[in-house]
Amino acid sequence: MNHWVMILSMVDVAFMAGILLMLFSYKKSRRPAGADLSVAGGLNSSLYEFDPEILERLKEELSAAREITERLDKKRNELEKLEESLMSNKKVIDRALKRVSVEPHVQQRRWHDTYEGATDMLNHGADVSEVVKRFDLLSGEAELITSLNRLRN
Repeated sequence: MNHWVMILSMVDVAFMAGILLMLFSYKKSRRPAGADLSVAGGLNSSLYEFDPEILERLKEELSAAREITERLDKKRNELEKLEESLMSNKKVIDRALKRVSVEPHVQQRRWHDTYEGATDMLNHGADVSEVVKRFDLLSGEAELITSLNRLRN
C-alpha cells in the first residue's frame, strides 16, 4: 500500500514539474527584453499573451493528470479492500490451524470390530504379532487381551 502512495506522489510531482517547465520555458521565450514588473498589478499583462494552443494543451495535460490520479486512487482503494479481505481470511485460517494443532490426533477405532476380532484371533491360536499387524494395535493392547482371555477362561 505504501508503494502506491509513493507512486501516486511521484506521478503528481512529475506532472506538476512538467507543467511548470512548460510555463517557464514559454514565458522565457516570449518575454521581451527589459520588461519590468508593474508596481500595482504584478506582471504587465499587455506584454504577455499566451498562445491558445499551448493553453489548450496544458488543460488537456492537466485533465489527463487528474484522470490518471483518479484511476490510481480507485486502484489503491481496491487494493486496500483486497488486503482487508485477505487479512480476515488469514485470521480464519490461523484460528483453524491453531485449533487443529491443539486437538490430539487420535485414530478412531470401532471398538467391537477391532477388539472382538483380535480376541477371536487370539482364541483361535493366532500369534500376538499377527494380531498387532492385522488390527493396528499396540503390542501392549494385544498382550492385555491375551491376559484377560486367560483369566476369563
